Amino acid sequence: MARVTIPGYTIERELGSGGMAKVYLAIQHSLERKVALKVMSPILAADESFSKRFLREARTIAGLTHPNIVAIYEVGVTVDNLHFFAMQHLPGGDFASRMREGVSEAELRRVLGGIGRALGFAHERGFVHRDVTPANILFDPTGNPVLTDFGIARAVGGSTRITHTGVSIGTSIYMSPEQARGAEVDARSDLYSLGVLAYEALTGDVPYKGADSFAVAYAHVFEPIPRLPTERGNWQGLIDKALAKDPRDRYGSAEEFCAALSAMGAGGESATTQKMATLPGSSSKELVRPAAVTQLVEAVGKRMKRSQGQGFGPKLALGALALVAVLALGYGVYSQWAQPDDSAPVATTADPPAPSLKPVRPAPPLVTVDPDVPVEGQPPVDAIPTDYPLVDGEPVEGQSPVGPPSREAQLAGWLRASERATAELRLTTPAGSSAVDFQRWVLQLDPENAKAQEGIGAVVERYLDLARTARDEQRLEDARSLIERARQVAAEHPAPVTLQQRINEQETDWVGVLIGRAEGALKGWDRTTALAALDEAAQLVPTDPRIASLRQQAEGFAQQGFAFRDALSSGSQGPQMVVVAPRQVTLGGARDSKSVRLGKPFAVATTEVTRGQFARFVQATGRQIGGNCRDRERTGLFGAVKSSRTWREPDIQQGDDHPVVCVDFDDAQAYVRWLGQETGHVYRLLSESEWQALAARVPAEAACKVANLSDRTRGGRGSFTCSDGFEATAPVRQLGASGGLYDLDGNVREWVQDCSNESHAGHPGNAQPRLNGDCTERMVMGRAWHSDQEESTPIQRKAFKSNVRSNTIGFRVAMTMPDGPPAGQLRQ
Repeated sequence: MARVTIPGYTIERELGSGGMAKVYLAIQHSLERKVALKVMSPILAADESFSKRFLREARTIAGLTHPNIVAIYEVGVTVDNLHFFAMQHLPGGDFASRMREGVSEAELRRVLGGIGRALGFAHERGFVHRDVTPANILFDPTGNPVLTDFGIARAVGGSTRITHTGVSIGTSIYMSPEQARGAEVDARSDLYSLGVLAYEALTGDVPYKGADSFAVAYAHVFEPIPRLPTERGNWQGLIDKALAKDPRDRYGSAEEFCAALSAMGAGGESATTQKMATLPGSSSKELVRPAAVTQLVEAVGKRMKRSQGQGFGPKLALGALALVAVLALGYGVYSQWAQPDDSAPVATTADPPAPSLKPVRPAPPLVTVDPDVPVEGQPPVDAIPTDYPLVDGEPVEGQSPVGPPSREAQLAGWLRASERATAELRLTTPAGSSAVDFQRWVLQLDPENAKAQEGIGAVVERYLDLARTARDEQRLEDARSLIERARQVAAEHPAPVTLQQRINEQETDWVGVLIGRAEGALKGWDRTTALAALDEAAQLVPTDPRIASLRQQAEGFAQQGFAFRDALSSGSQGPQMVVVAPRQVTLGGARDSKSVRLGKPFAVATTEVTRGQFARFVQATGRQIGGNCRDRERTGLFGAVKSSRTWREPDIQQGDDHPVVCVDFDDAQAYVRWLGQETGHVYRLLSESEWQALAARVPAEAACKVANLSDRTRGGRGSFTCSDGFEATAPVRQLGASGGLYDLDGNVREWVQDCSNESHAGHPGNAQPRLNGDCTERMVMGRAWHSDQEESTPIQRKAFKSNVRSNTIGFRVAMTMPDGPPAGQLRQ
């Protein structure tokens, strides 16, 4: 792609090219929207006539604001002094592509009706398109057909002529006979092209073909109108009238053409069902072309090709076309007597009076979008046009029919024009004929005009309506752009604060809904939905501080190291949890080892369950926790087991921030079941595989650093030589953490789910607990506050009856990570 630089635009890629220009897809920075940029070819830039034609196309479209006509946004010059204009981006493809895929009759009527209305709008303003082809009919994102490429359009009766009479211009396959001859054309020529397009859509082929453009032009002038297949016969009347050789026999206006379409769509016949008179080119019988004429036409065609190749210019072409005109006359006479004598007579009707076109109103003043590229005679965009006519042509009561309009008449005309422009969605473009322009002019003459002020508010509300629709359709870039347009318009209001507040409320509501969706998704452990909602919010209102805060949480959500607390129904919070990623671990502590893969992430409490947490469980459930708690796991005849020793009175000094002790396996299981009911998540005890994976990160020599073990405070043979200051249990988080977890080593041993086993043989090799051993006993992992140097490593495995309680044994909880709820089932 050739390098093209246009300030204010970023060019993404080339969309297409033609003889005069290339079209690029670009981003317009000021409004952050996609546009199509048409840039004049450097080869033609030096040719003044082509430059005039290029600029005339932009100005023509700028004055034709219609839902079915491509919109112009800006006209300017590139840094390389090439003319360009920015126009509406139409991503829905062209009608040629749709015809190749096949279109229904209903769809054809819809497209023809939309383009017919566009042509009618242009014709009323004095413009003939002259190049109506399937490639020049594009579709917007909603499927609305849009007419483009007014490069060769010309004002009827206009004084400026870039082409010359006698030289045909356009696409030969879709040319009317008069256009093929290089004669003057009017609105009926465009309707002929629309008829050719209809025939092609109905049959998959064009009505006239030839070896070259000359042969095709000849066919348009002389060949009879072809017959449609039987199954399409209901269209024949419309085709016959649209393709009549004589413009006087065609539809007189686009409105008449559209009315015929509507009649067909309503189940009636085409509006043209009468038999046509037997005229050259309109007979139902195929006419016989004399061989001599055929040979002469072919010779002329070859002569034209040869002369063009040798650079002889238009004179020879004009002569050849003049010869075609002579042939037309001769062939027309010849065709009268060349029909077989035994042909049946054809009923004829009197020629209807030539239909008159609707009176063509003078084209309104064209306004350039770029103030640096003024149109001759046009006042600056930001000035009040003192000579601007009554824009809608409607008289104002009391207005003199002669002379310039009065101030009151001019204000009334602008206000009516503003209402019409708002209804037609000409809100801020094209410059000079948009709703805001009219309101601006009124307010410059009459700053207190209430209707103009209401009109600006109506434009703001219309932009907000369009933005809501774009948001609902997930066209977030368009929604953002429309909001910005609303803000720009609101700034022009004499009292902008109220309108700005209305826009801010719209944005706050949008973001509030999306943030609520993100928060609900996180509660349901649906990280993907949460991030998608925040992305949408950021596209709509990127400056809202709530988005960044919640995004930071969502981006780390359920990832390694992510910490959270679940809310309990009582209003308090559950244990602080942290997410652990999948990992590999080698199980130890037995006479053999086993390599185990933990394939899914899980969450684990950062501390052992405390007395305070356990007390809330007992209070909520009323569970009775028995006594008979052992002291330091001892048994025997010396009072090691006491019925009075309980989790509340464990015979060691404890506070609510110490780990709970004197609870058996069933007490621990009851606690995690209650926690799950309170939170809606699956809480449980750790498996041995999970516990060993966590404890593997604890250093062996951890006494007094991250492990509360038997030390000089307690004394005794085998105690560690350091001192942590606690005779029994320590408050959780008192000593350092290992991988974000506290007391994996020391303080208390921890119940896990696994049944008793002395060997790792038979382990499932994953994160699941081992439940194929002696399940009357359960495994207890780790060292406790009374452990001395005889227990030399953190990986200690013991088995106890599930009803054993000891002031050295507690537990910590884990949580199975949700896979994410089904769509629409987020837990609130």
